[in-house]
Amino acid sequence: EIENLMGFKVVWTDCGEKNPNTRRIERHLPFESYNRDDYERLITDAIPIIKKYIEVFSVYLPETWS
Repeated sequence: EIENLMGFKVVWTDCGEKNPNTRRIERHLPFESYNRDDYERLITDAIPIIKKYIEVFSVYLPETWS
């Protein structure tokens, strides 16, 4: 359901030192280290994804985004 709402395939990562049930959602964006132009492209690509995360997860965590 979350992937459908996000509109793209995400990477589900298990990482639960404090809680073994913790799962994280990641989106990998390749970039070239130490390339200023590529950093600008990465930021441009990441902003719509971040906005989508906020839009989707504000439904699940409304107190976080108010």
